[in-house]
Amino acid sequence: MRRVLALALAAGVLAGCSGATEAPENVERLTIAIHEDRGPVNLFAGVSEPLAELVYDKLVAPSPYVADPVPWLATAVRPIDATTWEADLRSDVTWHDGTPFGVDDVVFTFRYMREAPTGRWTHHVADIPTVTAAAVDADTVRFTCAFACPELGDVTLADLPIIPEHIWSTVPPQDAKKVTTLPVGTGPYRLVAYAPGNGYRFEANEGYFAGRPQVAALEIPVIEDPSTTFTALRTGEIDATFRPLAPELVDQFGGGSGGIEVIR
Repeated sequence: MRRVLALALAAGVLAGCSGATEAPENVERLTIAIHEDRGPVNLFAGVSEPLAELVYDKLVAPSPYVADPVPWLATAVRPIDATTWEADLRSDVTWHDGTPFGVDDVVFTFRYMREAPTGRWTHHVADIPTVTAAAVDADTVRFTCAFACPELGDVTLADLPIIPEHIWSTVPPQDAKKVTTLPVGTGPYRLVAYAPGNGYRFEANEGYFAGRPQVAALEIPVIEDPSTTFTALRTGEIDATFRPLAPELVDQFGGGSGGIEVIR
């Protein structure tokens, strides 16, 4: 398996197990090192976004500020007037524990995010502007903004993860940051193990509405030392890493040794 080390100035690095233009094959496991422990993927406690997006989905995709985002948990989103939007939801989605996903989860998410401490995602509904959600019927949610919100569909609905009402309704919003249990989402992967300081194990969501992920399991160890990380990459102990490649190491990885290629 050929590994690739991508080099970017002032940006993170992904060393992957396929070329930049190659379609990935189905594989049993990838080991991807990260350099810090960000906790048990609690959206309210400073979790890493790449980890959160393995577990949770959004109403539209991909990330915000992308022209013409694709409906995701929603089948369609549309503006009604300057301060109002509606979203039609998919009917074939379940949470990782088998509970059906529905309108109540979306309405609950927007209320809970507004009541929880302001953070990476909660600011969308609490500050810019305040957004409330209400069910129109069994398949449709209406969002009402405190003032004109022309980018709600392209930004907020594309960035705010949807959380399960049956899990989070038992947690007072002021205690959201304290939750340490493994998360339940609708996303492509389930977090099945987390060891503080050591890392994470994710397994593919076999019933994912968008199709089973091509990688069955993701092992994500925490390796704080850069030298140890790149040694592990060179020896094949890990398949990939997210971290900057120091300029002085470029020559070591640029010769194609060990099946590693640098992409500038």
